[in-house]
Amino acid sequence: MDMKESLPGHSTHGMERQDTVRYTVAHERAKNLKESKLKGRNLRDFVGGMISKESVQKAEAYVNHFDGLFNDALSTLPPEQVEYTERSKTIAECLEGVILGNRNWFGLTANVFPTTRYDDYKHGVDMVVERSQDGFAQHEGVAMDVTYAGRNGIQKKVDRIVDNLKRGKLGTVSFFKSADGSFKGELNNLPLVVIGADFNTMSDMINLFAEDSTKSNQQLAEHPFQFQMIEQVMLQCDTYIDLVEGFDMPAKDRETIVSAYTKLRATYKNLYRLKSEKTLSHVDHDMRDKFHINLQTYLETLRPTVDQD
Repeated sequence: MDMKESLPGHSTHGMERQDTVRYTVAHERAKNLKESKLKGRNLRDFVGGMISKESVQKAEAYVNHFDGLFNDALSTLPPEQVEYTERSKTIAECLEGVILGNRNWFGLTANVFPTTRYDDYKHGVDMVVERSQDGFAQHEGVAMDVTYAGRNGIQKKVDRIVDNLKRGKLGTVSFFKSADGSFKGELNNLPLVVIGADFNTMSDMINLFAEDSTKSNQQLAEHPFQFQMIEQVMLQCDTYIDLVEGFDMPAKDRETIVSAYTKLRATYKNLYRLKSEKTLSHVDHDMRDKFHINLQTYLETLRPTVDQD
């Protein structure tokens, strides 16, 4: 979640239902869950080994700098825009909690971890999905955004990924600790994707998350959003592979990027098949919300735009 994108220029359209959404309870649960997931994974926990105390201090200073910029910009806004921006941040953190609490959406072998605020600011990565199979681990960077189906937020996230791909770069997470603690340090060559939902989809999930009962947790585990998320990943894999094939770059860089996104697409294609055929065949009704439609539309426009460059 990029807090800087919550500043001026965002419409409050679609938030008329906010009184019926249990933000406060959901937000508290989300914060507690994230804090638990970050145990042993906060910046200062990485001091030692290959990461020096000075490196961590620089990262903390970087976070403080951008926190200050955000707060300074917020202080110049009218009260109604401040309220909207703070509500946007709350919803983003609620959705992050929903996803952290439903790692089964990513498959039975997956663990989902939030990143440090440094990696959110610096690299645009909010979460890392770690898969374990036959003693090996695979990592995916997930850039999650909450835009209420607005095109600007989606475009900024996607453009950031594409701009890096043009330079032959995949994603990076500077501070990561694996589920079993066997790896602690920097992850490189991560395929990055954007996932998200519009306000109506999120409000439904947030209310279920706030309830925190056996029934509501089961409803979340079977929520159709997971199919939308999987489809978003596959759509981006197809787009980024096609784009990179047309970029002027060293063959080695192209091969690395194409390989990363090809493997990612295969993983999610298999995940979609397993959920559709076995566990959740009754859940997905091919309904996609405004966020998804806007993401798909923008991805479709990228190919001719880049081809003309």
